[in-house]
Amino acid sequence: MQEVVQAAIRSWHNGEKFLVFCFRTNTAERLREIIDRRIRGELAKRRQRCLGSPESLKSLRSRLTGRDRDLIVLGLDRVLWSFLWARHRFTAGECSLTAEQLRLTDTDLREMAALALKCGIDLTGERVDRVFVNRATEHIVACRLLENSKPTGLWKQLLRAMADLEWVRGPYGLMPEDQGAETEGGEQTQFDERGVHSRYERTREPTAGAIDTLAQELTERRHRARRQGQVSVLDVYAEGPSLWLGAAPSQDQDRTEATEADPMTAVIRQVHEHLFDLTYQEGDFDWKGRRMVFQALRRAVLRESVLLRLLPDSTDRGDEAGWGELLVRRFYQPMSGQREGMADKIGVFLEDLLAASGSLHREDSARYALYQATQLRDQQAVALVKGDTDDEVRERVFAGFNTPLLPEILICTSVGQEGIDLHRHCRHVVHYDLAWNPAVLEQRTGRVDRIGSKTFRERALEAGPTGPFLEIGVPFLAGTYDERMYEELRLRSQTFEVLTGGRLLADAPEGRDDEKRSEGREAGLNFVALPEQMVNDLRVKLHVWSERG
Repeated sequence: MQEVVQAAIRSWHNGEKFLVFCFRTNTAERLREIIDRRIRGELAKRRQRCLGSPESLKSLRSRLTGRDRDLIVLGLDRVLWSFLWARHRFTAGECSLTAEQLRLTDTDLREMAALALKCGIDLTGERVDRVFVNRATEHIVACRLLENSKPTGLWKQLLRAMADLEWVRGPYGLMPEDQGAETEGGEQTQFDERGVHSRYERTREPTAGAIDTLAQELTERRHRARRQGQVSVLDVYAEGPSLWLGAAPSQDQDRTEATEADPMTAVIRQVHEHLFDLTYQEGDFDWKGRRMVFQALRRAVLRESVLLRLLPDSTDRGDEAGWGELLVRRFYQPMSGQREGMADKIGVFLEDLLAASGSLHREDSARYALYQATQLRDQQAVALVKGDTDDEVRERVFAGFNTPLLPEILICTSVGQEGIDLHRHCRHVVHYDLAWNPAVLEQRTGRVDRIGSKTFRERALEAGPTGPFLEIGVPFLAGTYDERMYEELRLRSQTFEVLTGGRLLADAPEGRDDEKRSEGREAGLNFVALPEQMVNDLRVKLHVWSERG
């Protein structure tokens, strides 16, 4: 059990999922208890190494969720940039804009000043409402593009939606009754969405003089920040770091035309193509669905266990980059022992969400089940599914395990060994309790050994001749009945291999070159190579026709 627990913790540290199969329920329960306790302890250690104290983590989370805090922009949806990355989804000529056109101009600042005064937002204080600035920027740029660029088709439809003042008042222009509940169920994550989903109402009608005065002050502050080498809060939409767009969205205006050779470009494009396909449904924009998707993405990335893995130790953290740039850079870096980073996993999640049947607005659909899986808390990193587990909970756990979300370690009895997909983010399987029939182990392993699996993706990203592989563990204690069971299981498996066309090697009965490590030899078993003709005669003829008749 100690070896299995250690393997599970190593996998968790690397951000990889870990699947354990048990026959005995009491064994499964004990495994869950030990691994869960270990992970809680590892999180506490990691929190101390990265941040120093619980208060530091609380401060970081408030910076990520407070609408007037600097890091909330990391998780905000920048719709214009997102659609620009997916512009080839438009008909030719509909979206011929450049990145430069998505910036606020000095002329635009007068309209920004007017909107802020109408809604009672202070843009000159120490803490500026960045959610408001994000929405107002999109609204102002959309109005300008509608007037000057003469858009057509789908791009025109998009800009018209954003040019409506409701776009500033509520997220995606949704009315309160269309937004849905802020919390659903009793298993919510620690991430607070209230700042992101703030509403702004008109409080007064400012005079032209007040608007001009504020616009002048905003212009001066903006240019002062630029002279000092800083990014003004008014330029964050185009230049500030974003988890979904990289460290500086406007640095390379032609990145969407880059080749797949650039991994970061490829994953950003993939993310926004999937977001476009999830948003534009049946000739119209599903803004409520997009709101739910981004809510799921923020839950996936900004929970404590992921944040702590994205952060370096405090002793290794330099002062050359701020927290925003640091988190974005780590978000796109490959995780330990993998070719994929957290950004790649988000792209795969969106791909699965898009491929799932049904609608986000129907609770009985597969697509909604994936969304619902994002509601599990950090405390549910380790899940146990057994015979008496409620069907709804079971489905949610399986769905979550097959995403980059929670749980990260899944322990199953026989209820999880057939009929489910667990392959998208897992390549580590342990068969804790052995079966006499090798087909049972093959069936269990088949939950993660599938086309499109984590193993397949890692190999596709591997530059060398060999890549990561599916890791299967079959633990047992030498000198016990477990070893006899393992040897019998192995012999049956090898017999099956021979009968169906495989080859039994005398010098490596386990398929390994190190003969001394063979448990079969320790048990007094010696394999002798059979004559080739005898092996051919033993094999089952699976074909229904041959030239010999």
